Amino acid sequence: MQCYSSGHINKVNISALLEKKIGKEYKNGINKNQEITSIKVIEADKILGIYFYQNGKKSFKAHHTKNISSRDQLHLQGYKVIYNDFENISFDFIQLEYKDDIKKLIYQSFTANGKSMNNNYFKEEWQTLKKINSTNKIDEQVSEEENTPSLFDNISNPKANVPVKVNDTVKIKYLNGGKILTIKLVDYNTKGVEKENNVQLLNIRTLLGDSIKGRVVGDKIKFKIKNIKNTVEIIEII
Repeated sequence: MQCYSSGHINKVNISALLEKKIGKEYKNGINKNQEITSIKVIEADKILGIYFYQNGKKSFKAHHTKNISSRDQLHLQGYKVIYNDFENISFDFIQLEYKDDIKKLIYQSFTANGKSMNNNYFKEEWQTLKKINSTNKIDEQVSEEENTPSLFDNISNPKANVPVKVNDTVKIKYLNGGKILTIKLVDYNTKGVEKENNVQLLNIRTLLGDSIKGRVVGDKIKFKIKNIKNTVEIIEII
C-alpha cells in the first residue's frame, strides 16, 4: 500500500513485485508527481483509517482495503480514497477485529466525508481508536514532517536565489501535511479557486500571495487563515 498526501493509495500485489529479477535496479518505484507519506505491507484485508484536518478540525473516516482496486505497477497514482478539502492527511491500517467497534465510521463510498473527532456521538468509537493507539497517527506525522529536512534541499535549482515575483509559477509544500501545490502569482482578483493550465492562480494581495512574493527557494513561511496555522516551503520556481 503506497499512501500519498494527495489522498491516493496505490495498492500493488506482492506477487507483481516477486516477478521482478533479483539484483536488478528498477526505476519508477513511486509516483513522482505526488508526495508519499507511508508504505505498508498488509497480509490480508484491513480497515483503512484516514485521519485528516478539515477547517481546522481533526476528522476521521474508514474503509475496507478490499474495496481499493489493485494495480501491477508502483509508479501509478493509485486510487483516490478521500474527496474532502483537507489540510493534511495520515493513514493507518487497523485489524478487522475492531470493525464492529467502529462500524459507524466505516464507509462503502470513498466520497463519504467522515466525522469530526469532536463529535461526542461517536465517543465510544474514539475511545476504541485511542485504545489501539491509532488516534495520534496524524499528529506524529505532522511532528516528524516539521522536523525533517526537505526532500528538495539538495536539488540544484538555477532559480534558487531569485526572489518570487508577479507572474512566477511557484511550487510550494505544506509542511503540516506534506501537500504540494503549484501556484501562479497574479496581480488581479481571482474568482475563488481559479486555475490556468491546471495551475492555481493566487492574487499577490492575499495573505499567502503577499507572504510568498519576494521570497526565495528554501524559505519557510508561516501564516494563519481562519485561526489555522500553516507553514509552507518554497521548493521550486518553475
